[in-house]
Amino acid sequence: MTRAGAGTAALYNGAMSTASGPAEQYRAVRDAAGVIDRSSVGKAEVEGRDRASFLQGMLSNDVKALTSGQGCAAAFLDAHGKVMALLRVYALTDRLPLELPPGLTQKTLLLLDKYLISEKAAFEAMDEAYAV
Repeated sequence: MTRAGAGTAALYNGAMSTASGPAEQYRAVRDAAGVIDRSSVGKAEVEGRDRASFLQGMLSNDVKALTSGQGCAAAFLDAHGKVMALLRVYALTDRLPLELPPGLTQKTLLLLDKYLISEKAAFEAMDEAYAV
């Protein structure tokens, strides 16, 4: 594979390609395969029996409606409606993985943890554990 653009690698027709322009990059990923480097995306997990109900009250989307294997975009808002972070929530049977803005994993988790009172939920930064 070779670089096909900012953050994108592509294999074109089974051979190495130097797809430099947008049209070539599109053709490369359309005709063969493409991979996007999203390693800078923040990653975290929420565990505990109240994980979905806690995030339901903190995020703008219907987290409790997600079934295992599903995900959704959501906004984390403060009490005044200011957007603190835009993120993606995924549902697995035992945890809720989160994709957070690059470089904001710790800050976002600290803000969420501030609102955690009696709910049984735990946050863990996973930036170094997974590649996306």
